[in-house]
This record gives sequence, structure tokens and C-alpha cells, in this order.
Amino acid sequence: MANPFRKSNRNSSSAKKAKKAGDEFEESLEAAFLIYRMRRLAKIHKIDPPMYYDSKKQAFMPSGESNFLDFGGCWSERGGQALWIEAKSTQGPYLQLGHHKDGLKNSQWNNLLEWEGSGAAVMLVWKSQGVILHAGTADIKRALADGRSSLTADYCRPVPCNPQRTHIDVLAAHAQYMLPNL
Repeated sequence: MANPFRKSNRNSSSAKKAKKAGDEFEESLEAAFLIYRMRRLAKIHKIDPPMYYDSKKQAFMPSGESNFLDFGGCWSERGGQALWIEAKSTQGPYLQLGHHKDGLKNSQWNNLLEWEGSGAAVMLVWKSQGVILHAGTADIKRALADGRSSLTADYCRPVPCNPQRTHIDVLAAHAQYMLPNL
């Protein structure tokens, strides 16, 4: 008889695939941010979450919730405005909002709002089914006001990419988002 408490290899395999896809997406963002840095448009870096060493597990473990998002830095727009980016990658057409572990967590949503309230430019960059999308806080608020528990592409705008997807222009997508709000 199979052990009901043992994780199936299928779930483990799909979790590894999802993590790999997320890591590849973050790497492609970092490549875009290197181009921004070389062009002196922005300086954006990956922000690693706070960690501690668990000697019993002999591994580094996340140290609670971070007040930071996945990427942070500043861009030359508006005289060096701070910039915070939360990056997500999903296999399906939905990004869960709230407590779902693979979605935009409440703490991440609150961080987006707090940083924006402090004058920073903030955005969610989401890779969904191979398409890279941008959402600002107003887009997410609209989805929540519509009673949605997840974000769909209908609430986002596509991020400009070259055909080879070697350059992802998240700043251009954010500039388009900001135009109606100026």
C-alpha cells in the first residue's frame, strides 16, 4: 500500500520544472537589466531574501517575510526614482492573488503598495504561458475590485520584447502604464 503522506514524484517533478522556469525568467530579466545599466537607463539588481542557517537541516532557510521585492534599484526617469519589481512565472493563464504560494502573496502586494506610497515606481512583471506581461498597482486593484482572486492577461499589458526574447523592455511597459497617470 502506498504511503499517503509521501509526496508523489510527479508533484516534485512539476515543482522543479516551475522553479526552473522561474529561475530562467529571472535570468532573462537580469540580462535586460544589464543592458539598462550599460545604457545608463537604470541600475536594477536581484534582491535575495533574508536567510539564516539551520544547523539541523544543514541548509539556508528563508528568514520570515522580506520587506523587499524580487528586484530593486533606480532608473534615470524622474531624476533617479527608486524602482521595485516583483517577478512571477506561471504555466497557466492565471496569477493567484492572496495566500496562494505560487501567486502574488499578500505581503508582496502590501510591499508594492508601501513602496509606491513612498514615491517609488513599482511593477509586477509576469511570465504567463510564454508571454511577458506588466501590471501596475492600479491594474491589480482593478482586478480585486472586479471580485477576482487571480490576475489574468486582460488586466495587464504586454512587455515589449525583441523576437529572440533576448531583450525584455519592462521600463517601456511601465512608461506606457504611467502615461494615463501623469
